[in-house]
Amino acid sequence: MVARGERLLSAQLDDLEHAWTDAVDRTVGEVRNWTVLYSGGLDSSLVAASFRDRAKVDLLTVGVPGSSDLRAAEEGARLLGLPWRGREVFDEDLRRIVGENAEGFAALSSPSRAVLVGLALGLDTARTRYVACGQGADELFLGYAHFEGTSDLEAERRRRGDLARLVEEDWPCSQQLAGRHARTLVSPFLEPRFFRHYSKLPIPELRSGLDRKHLLRQLARSVALPPELVGRPKRAFQYGSGIEKALRRLE
Repeated sequence: MVARGERLLSAQLDDLEHAWTDAVDRTVGEVRNWTVLYSGGLDSSLVAASFRDRAKVDLLTVGVPGSSDLRAAEEGARLLGLPWRGREVFDEDLRRIVGENAEGFAALSSPSRAVLVGLALGLDTARTRYVACGQGADELFLGYAHFEGTSDLEAERRRRGDLARLVEEDWPCSQQLAGRHARTLVSPFLEPRFFRHYSKLPIPELRSGLDRKHLLRQLARSVALPPELVGRPKRAFQYGSGIEKALRRLE
């Protein structure tokens, strides 16, 4: 007999598979050439693999020389069978981006500033007009460390805060940067139908497994993402790229 929890997870996964396919189809549309900003982690690997079936995809990773993201992304690209470029970031690159965006970055926290600096460098380096990323996955599927060990009530409070910051600050800033670099930036996690539905999913349904983003990892398995990428632990971009540490050193 199939346990109730297993039946519930199966139904959740079926719904997620259909919703994800629809979100990716709507995001890709008729565009046939994409750059995917790629860290080698679960979220961007899922985006890359899903776009790969619909369009021509190049992967791009930004990081300081020797950073873990550059190493992980090169290996991830090999596993996905997709072309990859690594953009090594040096002090002069960081100074230039911070100087060009001094007013917009002034009120940001150090992690947020590092993320946007990296995004700006990625947009500047992309060879295509259309650029995709995995933004929104952590907010929707409880990917951040601050969800660990919390009650469902506290997790919901923290998720509301994360989603509000994403919608009101992080994504608008990302869109503004894209406009300055003459790029169109998208994320299938933020496709309106997908985002509306999964931003309201009850916390217990998101916690149906022991690992963070369990439901999203199940989706990754269902689309045949390589096991090494499905199970790769979360590491925030600002740390994996080495950009936040480099910015602190330059202050």
